Amino acid sequence: VIKTAVDVASEQGKKLGVNVLISMTQSDGSDRFISLDGEKYGKDSVLNIANNEEYSEGITLDAGIITKLTAKSDEITECNKIATTLNGSMLVQLNIPKGTKANEVKKVIEKTSSLISSFKPVMKVPICGNCGLKDEKLADKCPVCKSPFII
Repeated sequence: VIKTAVDVASEQGKKLGVNVLISMTQSDGSDRFISLDGEKYGKDSVLNIANNEEYSEGITLDAGIITKLTAKSDEITECNKIATTLNGSMLVQLNIPKGTKANEVKKVIEKTSSLISSFKPVMKVPICGNCGLKDEKLADKCPVCKSPFII
């Protein structure tokens, strides 16, 4: 499917005299694709996609397993193969669990960068809804403004 999309887009681009690139990124448009596919193929065909909240938005890797992977691991091989097929770019998200220590985050990012050329680290950090303080140690109350509104 990806190769066909790249080939068709390139062919149409040549006809128009425009350089066309295909990328796989995260966007709000994915909800629209789910809706269109539901109308065309039936709601049951897209139910799993909607429940998992993923729809051709790249590849997601977990920080817990990245340290065990090598350049020849299936996940990395698939990622690099798709990235090579696409002539635009591909979103690779590296999910880092909340509360991971800074030195572990650094190790995971270094390991991932040795396996994949481009990725986006994702880690949820608590933020005070009142003063905006970001701190991984925020729990019940903000130490600065004493607000209990932590998001």
